[in-house]
Amino acid sequence: MSRLIFSALSFLTCFAASVTASATNEPVRVGATFAKIYVPGGFDSNDNVQIVGEGMFRNTCYRPAPSTVTVDPTTSTINVGPVAYEYSGFCLQVILPFQRVLDLGILKPGTWRVFQGQGVNLQQLGEVRIRPALTEQADDFLYAPVDQAFYRENGLASVVYLTGQFHLSCMKMDTVKTTVEKDVLVIQPIAKIVAGPCNEGTFAFNQKVDLGFVPKGRYLLHVRSANGNSVNSLVSVN
Repeated sequence: MSRLIFSALSFLTCFAASVTASATNEPVRVGATFAKIYVPGGFDSNDNVQIVGEGMFRNTCYRPAPSTVTVDPTTSTINVGPVAYEYSGFCLQVILPFQRVLDLGILKPGTWRVFQGQGVNLQQLGEVRIRPALTEQADDFLYAPVDQAFYRENGLASVVYLTGQFHLSCMKMDTVKTTVEKDVLVIQPIAKIVAGPCNEGTFAFNQKVDLGFVPKGRYLLHVRSANGNSVNSLVSVN
């Protein structure tokens, strides 16, 4: 009996130690800071507005966590709160950039100011300009369902490769509108329905988009897509 009791106590001790170790190894949620936000142009009052925040972690023990977004329609202000997971253990002391896509939802027409922080630490990051919607439709165009976008430099020219899948055989790429803004490359891949059989299925497509010469700098590559979201990535033009 004593041996059985000793075994049970040993099991409970090991279980408690395991639980304690597991709890200790969990990351801690801490506040982070955006150094900059990237705001694509062209949003109207029936779009789900998306912007991208970029910041820097001081070592490898930090990972991005879901950010908070608070929209105040009475003051036309938006407060964004980047959050990070901080892990214990060995950390390489290197600067790591991070980015988060922020969904702001549908905003009324006008100029919205974007802040981070609270009280004396309140900092304005930028502005989002929303124009009135001219149609009841979700988008001004029939966008192609882009899944991925890849940026490449070809000499002095900038090139973007788009990939995705149409789900109707009669749906084809029509044209691609491009806009080079101050720090955003906006890509609008417009699709069309062509005459002939129209069958359901999976029809892969890829599209090369030549942006021509783009001034040196850091840009948000913002590609509209048929699913109501956007494909977003940060690229450096050298």
